[in-house]
Amino acid sequence: MRRFCSTDRGSLPARLPAIALASAALLAGCASTAPTVADDAPARGLRLKADSALQRRVIDRDPLLDGSLQFAAPAQWLHYDARYSLQPVLPESAADGVRRDIAVAPEQMLGSESLRQSLRVALPFLLDQPLRLEAEDQYRGLLSSQAPTVSRSAQLRWAPAPVALGLRWTADDGAAATAPLRCPLDGSIELPGAVLTGRDGDALRFGGRGCRAQSAERGLVDALAVSSYSASWQRRGRKSDSGLHLLMMEPAASLPGADTRPAPGYELGLSRAQRWRRWTAQSSVALRHAGAHGGGSGGADRGEPLDWSARASLRTELPQASLSASYQRAADPLWFLPGVPAIGNSVELGLGLDRWIARQLTMPNVGLGMVWRRSESTRAGQPADQSLIWTFSLQH
Repeated sequence: MRRFCSTDRGSLPARLPAIALASAALLAGCASTAPTVADDAPARGLRLKADSALQRRVIDRDPLLDGSLQFAAPAQWLHYDARYSLQPVLPESAADGVRRDIAVAPEQMLGSESLRQSLRVALPFLLDQPLRLEAEDQYRGLLSSQAPTVSRSAQLRWAPAPVALGLRWTADDGAAATAPLRCPLDGSIELPGAVLTGRDGDALRFGGRGCRAQSAERGLVDALAVSSYSASWQRRGRKSDSGLHLLMMEPAASLPGADTRPAPGYELGLSRAQRWRRWTAQSSVALRHAGAHGGGSGGADRGEPLDWSARASLRTELPQASLSASYQRAADPLWFLPGVPAIGNSVELGLGLDRWIARQLTMPNVGLGMVWRRSESTRAGQPADQSLIWTFSLQH
């Protein structure tokens, strides 16, 4: 407990909101009755909400401590929301249905904690629509002996009729930093179909992203800046949906060992979803063309510039079970760069027994299923993999 309660001076200011919210939640838990506070954001003023396991008189998968602090200015032009949560460390079911225990560190004996702060600002009206700014910070492991993990994001939205503009920035966290292609900056311009075709389900969207590609197998030890531009059309109907998109990936610099910058790559994709009674069918296909690459030791072209990816699935709902089947030719995330792509093919068959097991156990929130999967890769020396997975889930 000494380690749990100790804090260093350098991180104490950042942890004061968490300590304050935790104290408020603990005091609320000792009360005899819960505070009756609505969940919606306040129209103006300050609102404090707290909940704890002492208040519920049971330790379950709900947070041990859960507190929130909200502040809203008049006319909703500013709204601040902070939430502290302490989740219990309990055994969980893995993806293969086998129940495993979690290894608990000394500083996590009480659980896993997080602090989320968000700020929303609506600037003065422009063309009868406010300019909305949102920023969010989330910290995990505040009271642990190690440095807390931080995830940050910010977005801007403005919807002067008939278009809607959006810009979102997401910081690279530990999981995203290992991805071969990550896009922290994403902007979009959307025009609703009600203006173009008179149908509310249609939409035309233009997008641009700032990405970074990194792969040791392709000689990219340092991240390479990549610009992405797209245009897509989405049509939604009562029984079917369809979409069309055009994508361009353009590297911003030359590759290591190459004389010139790689030419941009293009992708044309189609998607379709059809619903008929208890059946649902989905399919998508994308055709890619990688541009020519400059010469040099690291800039040799991979030979075949054309590539494609596809996915098809079929699902039906029966009175006692659900059946599903799917095929996928996985896409290489760095298909627009030179190098041999790693293409994977997979076939999957699924059986869902949620309705049957729920009736047998007289419990509505229980799930049972089985998935058979076979996958293979074009990478040399990698054999095909087959697996049979049973899944079981229980929610309170």
